Amino acid sequence: MRIVSQFLTSRPALAIAALLIISLKGPYAMAHPGHHDHPVVYATTCVNAYVVKRLVNGAAAVKTVDDPIAHGDRQVIDVHLIEDLQEADLIIHSSLQDETWLDYISLPRSRMADASAGLAGDALASHDAIVHSHGPEGAHSHGKPALAPWLDLPLLLKQVKNIEDALHQKLPHAPAIARNSQVLQADIATLHAQMTALGQSARDVQFFAPYAAYDYLARRYGLTIETLGWRRDGAPTDSQWQALAKQRKAGERAFILWPRQPAADVAERLKAMNIGVIVFNPLDAACADADVMAVIKQNIAATGKALLLRSE
Repeated sequence: MRIVSQFLTSRPALAIAALLIISLKGPYAMAHPGHHDHPVVYATTCVNAYVVKRLVNGAAAVKTVDDPIAHGDRQVIDVHLIEDLQEADLIIHSSLQDETWLDYISLPRSRMADASAGLAGDALASHDAIVHSHGPEGAHSHGKPALAPWLDLPLLLKQVKNIEDALHQKLPHAPAIARNSQVLQADIATLHAQMTALGQSARDVQFFAPYAAYDYLARRYGLTIETLGWRRDGAPTDSQWQALAKQRKAGERAFILWPRQPAADVAERLKAMNIGVIVFNPLDAACADADVMAVIKQNIAATGKALLLRSE
């Protein structure tokens, strides 16, 4: 059964009240943890789910939940998902992500752990924020957190440590969590060193991105990445192509970071503008069961290959 609400945005107070009533009555009453044959850990991003899986190494069932109320132009909450979350032994979320959907669900805070605890000072706001004016406060923006903070690999290292600490508290007998964490942190540190070297070799390179998914990458590794504001799921308009042509600096190596291989006609037009395409997956969309380390390695390899070819 699903609750479908088209007024979560316009009437959040009513929506929250309705959800609280549902979550506290009948079969949806707050469940007690520990009734599983196997501990259950939920993670609100596929990256954190990957980290948990690496650390517990089979000692817990790990489930991923992306934003459960973002379904196109409707707001949908699956009541059975709420029940599952309430019964979980641990819920790993991230305050560096846009997780406003958590505000609409009654969850046991004692069984929630913030993978981004202590990292508020490192947070970036998306520069896609909409600035407008209403009410006595005048002009202001409703900004959202920037996407993909794990592209800043030292930040990912800190999140791994936070997740390790949370697992130790909830799963004290899970084998080898500390050792598995050390191995994962070593993997990340190696990739960070490789990405740092790439960043240093790309100081004179002009980078573009179709939409704002690479802010953390740009800050950490000293890259200049110009966000074009293109739609994720549509072809650029003529005016957007014209704007890109004006931004393209003559005589500089230029690349566009693309989450996946662009359509053939888009790739051909970029090639005609002497802009190389680097498929660089920011893991910002639904990515359940993704091998995060493999994706990061592929990103680094694709970037290194592109820079080497363009330098010859």
